[in-house]
Amino acid sequence: PESVDVSRVRRLSGGASRLTWEVLTDPGGAVIVQQERPGSAGANLTMASQSVLLGEAARCGVPVPEVLAAGDDSAGAFVVLARVEGESLPKRIRADAAEMVSSGELARQAGAACARIHAMDPRCAPELSEADSLHSMRSLLDALREPHPAFELGLAHLERTRPATRSSVVVHGDFRMGN
Repeated sequence: PESVDVSRVRRLSGGASRLTWEVLTDPGGAVIVQQERPGSAGANLTMASQSVLLGEAARCGVPVPEVLAAGDDSAGAFVVLARVEGESLPKRIRADAAEMVSSGELARQAGAACARIHAMDPRCAPELSEADSLHSMRSLLDALREPHPAFELGLAHLERTRPATRSSVVVHGDFRMGN
């Protein structure tokens, strides 16, 4: 629609790099709006690339919310997602889905989702396929402008002993119940 009426905005908890709200709209019902937290730009893929990856993930059968809109306006990068019912707090999952947890069904579903993510074509998001992971980690560490000797030693070792380049694959960088 060209316009929607917003009847309620509720801030949701969680999200280290995203501000997240549940927004009740007419037409449309409840949607989820995420925006980069101030100062978090560069810590993750851009929201535009993540939106493209969500679309590709859906095409590959990964259970993800539908991307309704995405962009970058004067307030910053954002994405609007369809709201999906469910639970992400591990304590509640253990209580509410005890049978799924004890039977291993939850682990099977998580493994299947990871396998589908791994099968995605990394060329769907140019930011992904052009990335040099070691360079990205070095840039992120440099941007912190504070010493981290253990990471510095690790990166220096990786720079000296880098294995031969292999074909790229997609992996979820933070696969856990909260995500």
